[in-house]
Amino acid sequence: MSTGALRQLMIEQDKRYEQRFLEQDKARDTAFSASKTAIETAIMAQTTAMQTAFVSAEKVSDKIENNTSDKFKSIDALLEQIREQSMTFIPRQEWQITVENFSSSIKKLEEHQAQNIGAENYGIKNKNQSNWIIGIVISSAIALASLVILILSHHV
Repeated sequence: MSTGALRQLMIEQDKRYEQRFLEQDKARDTAFSASKTAIETAIMAQTTAMQTAFVSAEKVSDKIENNTSDKFKSIDALLEQIREQSMTFIPRQEWQITVENFSSSIKKLEEHQAQNIGAENYGIKNKNQSNWIIGIVISSAIALASLVILILSHHV
C-alpha cells in the first residue's frame, strides 16, 4: 500500500469517525432535547397539579373558615340569648332572702292563727263561765225573791 492510499484510507476513516461523532452529537442533542421537553412537560404538569391542589385547598380552607365563623356566630347568638334570659332570673342570694321572708311571714300567720284559736277557746270558756255565773245569780235572785214573797205572804 502506498502512502497516498494509506493517507486516503486514513482520511476516509477520519471522515467516518467525524461522521460518527456528528451523528452521536446529533443523537445526543435529540435525546437531550426530548429529555428536556419531557422534564419541562413534567414540571408544567406538576406545577399545574400543585396550583390546582393549592386552589382546592384554599377553597376548602375558605369553606372551613366560613363554617367555623358561622358556628361561632351561632354560638355567640346562643350565648347572648342565654345571657339575656339569665338577666331575668332572680339571683340566688335574692331568692334566698325572698324564701326566708315567705317563711317568716308564714310563721307569723301560724302564730297569729294559734293566738286567735286560743283567744276563741278562751272566749268560749269565759262565755260558758259567765253564763253559769249569770244563771246562778238569776237563780239566787229568784230564790231570794221567792223567799221574800213567802215571808211576806206569811206576815200578811
